[in-house]
Amino acid sequence: MVANAALLLGLSESIKSRMPQITAIMPFELAHKNFYRAAKHGLNATLWWPNESLTRCEEQPLTDILALHLPSARKGLESTGISSAELDRYFNVIEERLDKRTSGAVWQQQMLKKLEETHTRHDALHVMLEQFIVHSQSNIPVAQWPISA
Repeated sequence: MVANAALLLGLSESIKSRMPQITAIMPFELAHKNFYRAAKHGLNATLWWPNESLTRCEEQPLTDILALHLPSARKGLESTGISSAELDRYFNVIEERLDKRTSGAVWQQQMLKKLEETHTRHDALHVMLEQFIVHSQSNIPVAQWPISA
């Protein structure tokens, strides 16, 4: 969650000077659609996002948008005085999630599917939740969590 917050704050810092142009070409309806698409599809979402020249919005994969803007998000967060070591820690987490196309929700879905090979759905849900709790307390990034029954 801290890595997500770091990404969001860094992105906010990096685009704040361009917000008038972005909001001029992205009506609320597109932002509204993006919110629900991201909630429904996670890293597999396709969002409306401004093109590079900030002349119009185009549908783009969320992972492409994030990959393109990670360097500027890092610079944005760096401008707030965050140390390089902290930046590395959090942005490495985000980069690994993008590389492996995984998140907490993806892990849960994959883990549940694996557990249902040998457990009832009810039992699989309990085991998955127990493992989710154990892994989240380990402070290991979700992209490194194993999928095993």
